[in-house]
Amino acid sequence: MVVGLASLVVWQWEDIVKLPAVQWGMELVAKVRVDEAPPAPPAPRAFRVAVARLERDADNELWHVIQGNLKEEPYLEVTPVGFTIAEGSEAAGHEAARRYLRRMHADVLIWGSVMGSGPEAVPQLYLTWADSPREMKREAAVPKSYERERAQRLPELFWNDLSTVLRLAVLTQASSEFSDEGRYLADKLPGFTDKVRYLLRTRGASWDARDRASTEGVLAEALYVLGLQNGQDEPLRESIALYEECLKTWTRRDSPVQWALTQNNLGKTLTVLGERESGTERLEEAVVAFRAALKERTRERVPLEWAGTQNNLGIVLTRLGKRESGTERLEEAVVAFRAALEEKTRERVPRDWAATQNNLGNALTSLGEREPGTERLEEAVVAYRAALEETTRERVPLGWAAMQNNLGIALMSLGEREPGTERLEEAVVAFRAALEEGTRGRVPLEWALTQNNLGTALTKLGEREPGTERLEEAVVAYRAALEERTRERVPLDWAATQNNLGVALMSLGKRKLGTERLEEAVVAFRAALEEGTRERVPLDWAITQNNLGVALTTLGLKTHDAALLCAALPRYFGAWVILSAANDVRAAEPEKFAAQARQALAAHSADAARECPGWQQAG
Repeated sequence: MVVGLASLVVWQWEDIVKLPAVQWGMELVAKVRVDEAPPAPPAPRAFRVAVARLERDADNELWHVIQGNLKEEPYLEVTPVGFTIAEGSEAAGHEAARRYLRRMHADVLIWGSVMGSGPEAVPQLYLTWADSPREMKREAAVPKSYERERAQRLPELFWNDLSTVLRLAVLTQASSEFSDEGRYLADKLPGFTDKVRYLLRTRGASWDARDRASTEGVLAEALYVLGLQNGQDEPLRESIALYEECLKTWTRRDSPVQWALTQNNLGKTLTVLGERESGTERLEEAVVAFRAALKERTRERVPLEWAGTQNNLGIVLTRLGKRESGTERLEEAVVAFRAALEEKTRERVPRDWAATQNNLGNALTSLGEREPGTERLEEAVVAYRAALEETTRERVPLGWAAMQNNLGIALMSLGEREPGTERLEEAVVAFRAALEEGTRGRVPLEWALTQNNLGTALTKLGEREPGTERLEEAVVAYRAALEERTRERVPLDWAATQNNLGVALMSLGKRKLGTERLEEAVVAFRAALEEGTRERVPLDWAITQNNLGVALTTLGLKTHDAALLCAALPRYFGAWVILSAANDVRAAEPEKFAAQARQALAAHSADAARECPGWQQAG
């Protein structure tokens, strides 16, 4: 239970663009790329609507009326444009409008002309969104007349049309945001999600069910990315609720493609949230969702989508396998990843191939840690190094950081089984590299995970070297990890790091005079066992019980306290029962340590040995 695998779960934007309303926009947007825009600032929490002066608008009366109407809406930020968009041709007008929108970083530009004069004047308006293509549907490309109602209020038709254009703007903006795989997006997404929520709440009821479900799906994906990167659970819960709402529209009978896509996306969100929770209910739900998706996403019909869902299924099976004493789920995960790689080849989809290689490495590492020999671990290192050939720091910095972390774990596990320190030193280098991009400010939980793993590598190095410098560095790394890995937020991760902190403190305690560090280690192990229970994570519980036994034995020997030696024996026995039942290679450790504790107890006092409740049990 010394390490954890980084959550590199690369869910591609390809799954999002297949929503009907989005796909239409993507097909058309792909045909046009106007002037390059300057870098966009963080997404605002309101839609930016620019209003150009209207041709034939006496005294700019209707220009001011339109602005006044728009300013009454709290989620519209109005920008007046002090010139007209010439109507020489509709296509040229939209092209000019798009250029201005990109420069202003606005969502929609309203432009057009006025027919008539005085109280009878009627605006004829075009609504252009920033990424709207040249070849728009006719109803979006031609102007519409909007007769004013009483008190200069624009008619409901205008607001419905505006909400439709804003919805399309949301969908095309989402394609741009989410296609930037492996990069930090959490600073932009809160503004984006606020806008989409507002649009759904105020105008969603007027859309047809499919348009509403498409928009809910985009919001759900944005919330998933937000929760994944900022470490907060609430966006993930909201995302799950939205996907479940989408499934009321996208049924398997009427919309099998969209139903399967939504099941896949629901599964990935359940996986991330389930990984943070102590139980396995969410993870089991994710397995159900992915298996459901595969009923429609068959290899024959949609090979790449099938492979993507196989990859996702492998991820959640890996998560479940890490919590179970057997290896069945981990073996299933390896099968799923290898199946995915049959279609997701490097030549065909290099980034997806790299992501799946990474995930295969995770499953192989978890298996290798439970088996004798190094074959699985060597395979994992090969998989990670292959993935890093395509996942470069420049292209996908967060993905690169996650893979560096995972490579470090495999190297560390190999180093633990080999003489010398070369592999362990390589692991430290990999973890430190991961922390350069996976910072606390960007991805706090991933940062904490890597700090935890760095601490473990330093502990293993420190145990092989004289002095205490590496061990002290390990304690610092673990304490840093616990600042984000809190018991309330991620109870099992908190327990894992408490265990690892205990290991480093115990190693320090063996080398120093006094008992302070050993006593701190006992406290850390006992804390870990409060969340890492036998029912929840039996293997982790067994390892921590064994570690607590070692700490009690060491403390008992230093203090000549027979009661502490006696207290260690049932800890070893409990660990041995679980590990031996799982055929875990580590089952020999509690046997060895129990024998040492029994010998020390007998040497201390034969009477104390006979009176110890765990004496016969441990023997």
